[in-house]
Amino acid sequence: MMEKQEIETIILERLKWEFRNEVSEEFLSFMDLETTKNVMHSTLTMALKGFVWKRSFPSNEYTTQDRSVSFPTTWLDALKDRWLPKCFRRYFKINYTEIACSTRHVIEHTHVCPHLNVKSESHHLRFMMPINDNIYPEK
Repeated sequence: MMEKQEIETIILERLKWEFRNEVSEEFLSFMDLETTKNVMHSTLTMALKGFVWKRSFPSNEYTTQDRSVSFPTTWLDALKDRWLPKCFRRYFKINYTEIACSTRHVIEHTHVCPHLNVKSESHHLRFMMPINDNIYPEK
């Protein structure tokens, strides 16, 4: 006996897209275009790599993160922890060592100036200096 099937019509449309980025000639002189072909997935990866000038300034600000890490004390405890079924753990005690860690991350401020690749004007260089370094006075 033959089964009946409903056939549904689906209409697909093409969605066109484009990736565009404008880069100055001065910027292009410091850039490399890297292409990689993935034969297995039939894809092509393109990467445009370059650099911009930056300067980091340490600050008095920081964040702290507290956490504790526990692990089996001996290799025998690690063996019991890894392979002993939970129903037997009340008969064979597993000893753990716990260490409290505190991590302190110092926050840095970074000034980035892509215009230094183009011209060496004083106001671009002044932007990269700390506030108390005023070696490039205003014109």
